[in-house]
Amino acid sequence: MIETLAILFTGLCALFVAFNMAAAIAFRLFPRFVATPQERKRYSYISRFEGELAQYVPKWFAVEENQTGAFFAEYAKHELNIYEHEPFSEFRHPGREGEFINYAPQGYRHNREKAPWPPADDCFNVFFFGGSTTLAVGPDWTTIPSKLQDLMNASGQSGRRVNVYNFGRGSFFSSMEITLFQNLLREGRRPDLVIFLDGINDSYFFNGLPPTYGLFHQAVVEMNEEVAAETRSRMRSRPKWNLFQKFFATLPSSRLFDVIASSIAQRGAASPLTTAAYDPLTDDQKTEIIERYKTNMGIAESICAKFGMPLLFAWQPTPSYGYDLSNHVALASHFGLQGHERSGEVTQVLASHAPLHDNKNFLWLADLQDQSTDALYVDTVHYTDAFCATIAQSIFDALGDRGLTSTDTKTSE
Repeated sequence: MIETLAILFTGLCALFVAFNMAAAIAFRLFPRFVATPQERKRYSYISRFEGELAQYVPKWFAVEENQTGAFFAEYAKHELNIYEHEPFSEFRHPGREGEFINYAPQGYRHNREKAPWPPADDCFNVFFFGGSTTLAVGPDWTTIPSKLQDLMNASGQSGRRVNVYNFGRGSFFSSMEITLFQNLLREGRRPDLVIFLDGINDSYFFNGLPPTYGLFHQAVVEMNEEVAAETRSRMRSRPKWNLFQKFFATLPSSRLFDVIASSIAQRGAASPLTTAAYDPLTDDQKTEIIERYKTNMGIAESICAKFGMPLLFAWQPTPSYGYDLSNHVALASHFGLQGHERSGEVTQVLASHAPLHDNKNFLWLADLQDQSTDALYVDTVHYTDAFCATIAQSIFDALGDRGLTSTDTKTSE
């Protein structure tokens, strides 16, 4: 009897191992077949540039037609939402090198011409902060900071070589950018000019919490549980069943069952690619967003006044304000604006907000797309190469009008 059970148990174990190996092979050989809803969204996003949007790719991303395949092959390997932890500011994009997409390990994206780190004292150094529209999804040379750097160097107004450091990061908004700016100052970095480009993410994260709030909150909860387990004898007697559960939940076979169950559940329901319903902001929420933004402006102004640094806060264009969406050819019906309608609501209020418009450190860019019939976005909210050039030119012109591009000496405390 025992021998029979042993043989049966051994057979089941072998079958279990074999099934997991087969599931692992399926994930490698048929990634789209076993994709999660989130993965299918990503596949759909990239496949549109290889299909219905292919004719626009060379112009939107400023690449030659014979480079488009190489660009998207590199882009497919690039995960915008893969981060590494950075103290205080929470996260940054890890360093990477490629033909089209390059990040410095210090947390900024390279431009067409790479800038040295640390910033050289004999150069005119600009720190440019923002979210993913500043970071950009196209090649290095299509970003707003890169184009601004080209414009400033071509003008020669600063009297020195200009390096614009692109500190744009996916999902960042003004609260996080101010913290990142303070980090850099604590490290002894003293730029000659500071620029913030915001609006879309300040409105999207309307509750004022960073996108990684839930992650760090859960980490603290788990840490407290660990501390309790190590300091209380009654807690040390409890096995960590959650680790056992996590092990089985992450086996290839378990993941395969999850995919199958998800596919079955989706039958007859909305497509997994369909964006969830959007809830408009309340008047109180709009007020909170605007007041938070103004507070962050005030913090940055105080810091820059202390260290003698000029700065500019720019409110960016958004497809949900002043833009005819019939021209937004990249807007996929199954993606929609994905909650970025909120930036249009907030921008509408700010359009007539005199205290901001009267501030010499504030630049209103939201009207740049008025009357435009061009396709200005490569996806939901990220700008085309041409629109990045328009925004960069507008910032450059505003800097010139305010005398912020002609400083001949290094700013000091």
